[in-house]
Amino acid sequence: MIDLNNKIYENIVNILVEKHPLTAKEIFESISNHSYSYKYIHKSLKILEKNNIVIKSKTKYSLNLEYLKNLNEFIIKASNNYWLDQNVFIQSIAGKLLHSGNETCRKWK
Repeated sequence: MIDLNNKIYENIVNILVEKHPLTAKEIFESISNHSYSYKYIHKSLKILEKNNIVIKSKTKYSLNLEYLKNLNEFIIKASNNYWLDQNVFIQSIAGKLLHSGNETCRKWK
C-alpha cells in the first residue's frame, strides 16, 4: 500500500505526466531540489510499479495507461454522481493523483 503522505510519489507521477518514458536516473535528475537520494527514487519507483501506477519497459518508466484509464473513469463517474462541473472537479484533484489509488479506481469498474 502506498503512503499517501509521502510526496515522492506525487513528484514522480508529476514528472512522468510531463515527460515519458524516463529512466530512474532521469527522474532523479528531474527533481529540482535533489532532496531525495537516487536509491530512494529507485525504491519509490518499485513501489509505484508494484501498485500498477507506473510500468517499466526495459530501463524506462511511464505511467500505467490502465491506471490512467481507471482514474479517468473514476473522475467522470464521481463528477457525474456529485453533479460537479468536470473541469472544476478535475482541477480540484489535480495534485491528488495518487490519493484516489488503484483500489478506489477498481471499485468503479
